[in-house]
Amino acid sequence: AWGDENPLQISGFVDVYANVNFNFPTSRSTQLRNFDLAERQVSLNLSEIVFEKKASPAGFRVDVGYGNTTAFIHIGAVDEPFQHLQQAYLSYIVPIGKGLTVDAGQFVTHMGLEVIETKDNWNYSRSFLFAWAIPYFHVGVRGNYPISDKLFVNGYVLNGVNRIIDNNSGKTFGVQVGLKPVEKLPILLNLIGGPEQDDNNSDWRYIADVVATLNVNDKLSFMVNFDYGIEKNGVEEAGVKKDAMWTGVAGYARYAITDSIAIIPRAEWFKDRDGFATATGIAQNLIEGTLTLEKKIK
Repeated sequence: AWGDENPLQISGFVDVYANVNFNFPTSRSTQLRNFDLAERQVSLNLSEIVFEKKASPAGFRVDVGYGNTTAFIHIGAVDEPFQHLQQAYLSYIVPIGKGLTVDAGQFVTHMGLEVIETKDNWNYSRSFLFAWAIPYFHVGVRGNYPISDKLFVNGYVLNGVNRIIDNNSGKTFGVQVGLKPVEKLPILLNLIGGPEQDDNNSDWRYIADVVATLNVNDKLSFMVNFDYGIEKNGVEEAGVKKDAMWTGVAGYARYAITDSIAIIPRAEWFKDRDGFATATGIAQNLIEGTLTLEKKIK
């Protein structure tokens, strides 16, 4: 029924971890972490199954998940009944030029260097930038057009950030530009802007995100991620509203010692000037370092 060229594909995984915070917090959770936050216990991070038929010209994708990750992504949202649905969208390739791919539904954000699935990141823990500076998912319509082997453009019309049901009558708009000035240096430029406050179409949130990767050779690679965000009239101080601002940068390196062993350091600085992005209400100036030892099981 699906044809031989693009059959229905089914895949999945289970991600379990144990974490110890040597500060031994009484809450049994590590503050300002997102997915690997449960402390002194074995925890189900995420189990996921994916159903996908790649567009030719029509297709779809559905990602169903269960675990602490799905609960965290939707925490405090009115759309919690949908928390186990990470992605669900229809795809169609419009026969224009080289082919315009249009997706409609729920999909993960185009912003940031890391992703929700731990197995697809260099480090097991997430950066502060991924945790707090950018969204996790959107509902809306996106289009992708490959201009050349070195340039592509994506456009987005969204209900908002991290919500299925919109909270105002405005829309959020986004763009992604992918550049490859040289073969070993892909760069992503991301931008979104739109009203995110309840019943307020006037005060917009803007987030700019830059991701660059340098693949030196088969053994050594570097990545860098920069984010800047601003929420117009997002916080109140002494009875007067003002703009909330957050920014940060993270740097990564990966060196393959052998075909199955690699070391991956990460260093990061994140400033949440008004405690808005972290939802703490307290100014945060965060610095972290992470070292990962990767071992592939063959």
